[in-house]
Amino acid sequence: MTGLIDALWDLGLLGGNRRRGQLRDIRADVLREVLKVAALSAALTVARPGAALPDRATRDRAANRLTGD
Repeated sequence: MTGLIDALWDLGLLGGNRRRGQLRDIRADVLREVLKVAALSAALTVARPGAALPDRATRDRAANRLTGD
């Protein structure tokens, strides 16, 4: 859930009534990317002992390794 919220926040789609319309109208390709970030965050969290969430730098490095960037 934290990965999902963080990805939506990065896109400026959270923030109450001002953003509700933008969130409602999210494009499928953007939603797909948001869900990828959320899934990667979850995978990194359960890949090590404890429930330590990855920080953005760790998540971004893992994403870059997956995409070859």
